[in-house]
Amino acid sequence: FHSDGQINQDVCLNCGNVIETWGDMSTQDVCPNCHIQGMMKPNIVFFGENLLYMDKVDGLLQTCDLFISVGTSGVVYPAAGFVQISKMYGADTVEINLEETSNNYLFDRHITGKAGTALPLLVEGLLNLQK
Repeated sequence: FHSDGQINQDVCLNCGNVIETWGDMSTQDVCPNCHIQGMMKPNIVFFGENLLYMDKVDGLLQTCDLFISVGTSGVVYPAAGFVQISKMYGADTVEINLEETSNNYLFDRHITGKAGTALPLLVEGLLNLQK
């Protein structure tokens, strides 16, 4: 699931209706469900907004065995606190990034490099451990 939304969707701030769309939007758009004008926005999280499904995210962080952070600065909250929550509940933590982040002390392992190269190698290694 996408906790930060999906760019190919719009959501109505009035009724919560989600529609698939790839077009531009404006304040003239009308929700096809509640028929209110000016309440549609892209179904993504803008800077400063809360993440979608935060209760589900919290549950997953509290029950995961492995937390992997890929390609982030690690300074924008609430996402920057995810590693701390998962570690507090016993998860192993891995950071994949071009450089270590400021919350690097929370990670059990750091992999420096490009995500497109490092992540497949990590997944391959994890799959080999399960054999």
